[in-house]
Amino acid sequence: MKKFITQKQTVLTMLIFFIAGYQNAYTYMDRGKVFANLQTGNMVLMSIHVANGDFSGAVNYIIPLVCFMIGCVIASSMQIRFAHKKESHWQSRLLVIEIICCLLACMIPHRYDVLSSSLISLNSAISLVAFSNTTDVSMPPTMMIGNLKNSIASYTEYVITKDKSSLKQANTTLFFLFVFLTGAVISGLLVNQLDQYTIALLTIPYLAALFVMK
Repeated sequence: MKKFITQKQTVLTMLIFFIAGYQNAYTYMDRGKVFANLQTGNMVLMSIHVANGDFSGAVNYIIPLVCFMIGCVIASSMQIRFAHKKESHWQSRLLVIEIICCLLACMIPHRYDVLSSSLISLNSAISLVAFSNTTDVSMPPTMMIGNLKNSIASYTEYVITKDKSSLKQANTTLFFLFVFLTGAVISGLLVNQLDQYTIALLTIPYLAALFVMK
């Protein structure tokens, strides 16, 4: 039973990391060069536009940042309210919200790219709050630089201490980082063919995640 639960957790984490990479490439390549996940990058780009006096350009990063914060509030509220009730499946409810956001985002024309990227940023925040601890190793699905740092630190610890648990943690983190990059690559390939509708295909891994959770 424990092995079965662990397998489900692994599959769910793979799906969440794939989704994170996929949507990040989508918003950057097709929705105004905004990062869905990397809000630090958005803040830097926003600051550059402000420094150049391009305040309208800065808005393209401010609105997704605000929506990211709103997503954190939504997911945190659900977690606080329902996490202690097993029958509530609060994470499943959040996945349904993310699916709706993806479908809405794909229907928004390019002249309103900021709205589409904002919906995906909201999704990113929800995933960050709801799915950072789906395995025994804490891995935020939207913060790859932190995951890479943790992986390198674990490899270093293994070299020095020969602790096999550190090696396992490093390999696990690096594997999910690869899954994230795979999602980004596939999104980058599809966006040239499907344009704004590329994000609609995320409903497939989202539905798969819901199935795994049930």
